[in-house]
Amino acid sequence: MRSPCNATVVITGASSGIRLATAQAFARRGARVVLAAWRRELLEQAARDCEALGGRALAVPTDVTDLAQTRELASTAASVFGGIDVWVNNAGTSKWGPCEGIALESQTRLIELNRHGAIYGSHTASGP
Repeated sequence: MRSPCNATVVITGASSGIRLATAQAFARRGARVVLAAWRRELLEQAARDCEALGGRALAVPTDVTDLAQTRELASTAASVFGGIDVWVNNAGTSKWGPCEGIALESQTRLIELNRHGAIYGSHTASGP
């Protein structure tokens, strides 16, 4: 693996929170960061912020609960930056409150994102 200042790093859920902070930390060291998340506007701002910190950044809107989109994310990262050195599965969410106060659809989406995002990302990052 290349050093962090010369690595290509894919980070899922990279539009906010600790996920964005992780991307920014790699960018400060000059890494090429591939940022994946649902919200295009936040993702594009995150990419601009990472570039301002010294990294190269690529925003790839991705729903990691969709295996085809996750594979396309990897393909795009590899074609733009020549490969992937680090894959950070960090997309996820949580819901707070009494169970009966959270819609079943919302709970189902939470489980899909947290479980499928990690499984699909790990499978994709490990190769064909």
